[in-house]
Amino acid sequence: MQSESPITILTKRKQGIDPMAYKVKEFDGMFYVGKGAKYWPNTESETFEQAEREAIHMEMVDLYNKACEMYQKGVDKGYFDEPMGEYLC
Repeated sequence: MQSESPITILTKRKQGIDPMAYKVKEFDGMFYVGKGAKYWPNTESETFEQAEREAIHMEMVDLYNKACEMYQKGVDKGYFDEPMGEYLC
């Protein structure tokens, strides 16, 4: 599955569409972090805000890991020769 481009993400945000893969799900008055039809029971929270914070954190970790993977692919192909931060800024 390919990631969406930053332009697509910004366009969706302007249209009020949330581009995050990790979302807050509610079951029996408790909130959890989910992705698609799945959720993580160990992310149980009493408030939406706590679960949303965890969802944002999980999204950030996932995106960071994807960025590291793409950077390494570029290094392996000889496209990048500077530290990763130079390409992310």
